Amino acid sequence: MKVFKFNGDWETELHLDHLTLLQNDRFFSGINSKKIKEKLLQGLVDIRIFDGFDNSPDPTNEQLSTINFIQENGKLLLDTIFERVKTVVYPFMKSLIDEDELAFPIIDSTHDLEKVLGLISIDIFKESKEGLSYFSINFYASWDDEHGFHILFHKNKILDTGEGQEFDYKKICDDCGVDYEKQVHEFNHWDDEIFDFIKPNPKYGKLKPGEVDSNDRLPFRLISRGKSKLLIDYIDQGKIDINYGYSEGSSFLVSAMYNRNEELIGYLTKNGIKNFLNALEILKKIDNPKISDMVTNYYEKNKEKLWLK
Repeated sequence: MKVFKFNGDWETELHLDHLTLLQNDRFFSGINSKKIKEKLLQGLVDIRIFDGFDNSPDPTNEQLSTINFIQENGKLLLDTIFERVKTVVYPFMKSLIDEDELAFPIIDSTHDLEKVLGLISIDIFKESKEGLSYFSINFYASWDDEHGFHILFHKNKILDTGEGQEFDYKKICDDCGVDYEKQVHEFNHWDDEIFDFIKPNPKYGKLKPGEVDSNDRLPFRLISRGKSKLLIDYIDQGKIDINYGYSEGSSFLVSAMYNRNEELIGYLTKNGIKNFLNALEILKKIDNPKISDMVTNYYEKNKEKLWLK
């Protein structure tokens, strides 16, 4: 079995001999799912390696060992999945929804699993125990065409199963003895004091997924952390576009309004911000006459040029 070699890509592909056989056409008719099916036909599945909040450009040894464990134990994992679906998942789901042959085809062996599960991806988490990380295998499922299904593993032990790809992170923390609340706080606040764009580690010249997200959030973090003068400097220097919004409906103007930042609102309106998404709705919630006048006056003078929806 070929040993997995990390090349700096935290989202990549893994060659598997057994799990990729879960590729029944019934699950892969959409545009995106057809792309997944093309990879499965080559024995490949998408994997996502979760990165830690540190300066290391590499996954942990436990994560790398887990990827190799998955490669070496495909049949064992397939047998484990079949047993859980047959004896636990099927009876439970049948108690919730009407039983029919399409949702619950007869399964007597692992060869029948392709009737009920279509492999989507695998997630490798950073939490570990006994030298191996936790991981989740994600599927399309015959009993839930909309959300799909996931199975959370440590080695070949199943910790949890559930809808879609929204795993119960607390179960991982409880199993490996990690403080759940502390981990969640670290996840949400690890970059609170980072006020410039993170640069790629020279080893691979690539950013980790968490670093990409941190860079995306940076302009709004500057506002929430009282560093709007630095944001203004970055806009003036051309490092950040004044109309930037990293998620649907977000804008510097709305963030400045939420933070009652009159100085930043004045700068944005003076410099012709066009990203006005949601600003009128937020204005109804802001009890500040000066901000209301600034935003309303700017809107009345420039509404033909603004991004409103």
